[in-house]
Amino acid sequence: MSKSKPFIVPAGRLSFPHLFEPSTFGSNPKFEATIVWPLETDLGPLEKEIERVANEKWGAKKWPKGLRFPLHDNEEKEGMSGYDSPGRYMKFWSYNRPRVVHSEKNSDGTFREAGEHEIYAGCWVRASMNIYAFTNKEYKTHDVIGGLLNIQFVKDDEPLSGSSSDPDSDFSSESLDEVLM
Repeated sequence: MSKSKPFIVPAGRLSFPHLFEPSTFGSNPKFEATIVWPLETDLGPLEKEIERVANEKWGAKKWPKGLRFPLHDNEEKEGMSGYDSPGRYMKFWSYNRPRVVHSEKNSDGTFREAGEHEIYAGCWVRASMNIYAFTNKEYKTHDVIGGLLNIQFVKDDEPLSGSSSDPDSDFSSESLDEVLM
């Protein structure tokens, strides 16, 4: 398995955060987050690091057929809150709980730990991660992934609802009396 040294991604909006309790979706519980970037964000250094790790694992541009990369176009999540097109997103995960910190520092110069109530889908964050390239023999896939190390809160924004439906519109046509009868 090829791995990068810790890499800091640019600030983007947090989506699908499982940072304080692991996600139980799938066979192995893991901590995970997705960061969504607007089109104007410079992801060139991230793209170069992903390519460098893939080249280190499989040789310069001699990648296996079907190699799966971690950076995706927002169009793949069309209609989901926060995934405005054009733009890009990347999912990060780890079996170990990441440290989640604020951009503010304590009096001793360390970053202040962020509480679960301060981190939400829609806020802006940065992440430190390792990029890994590996072959999964069980599933016969070749992957480059982001291994989540730490998250840093950057700023507040509108929460992402995760829903593409508005309850005011959905339920406005019928009165509650009509539904209960």
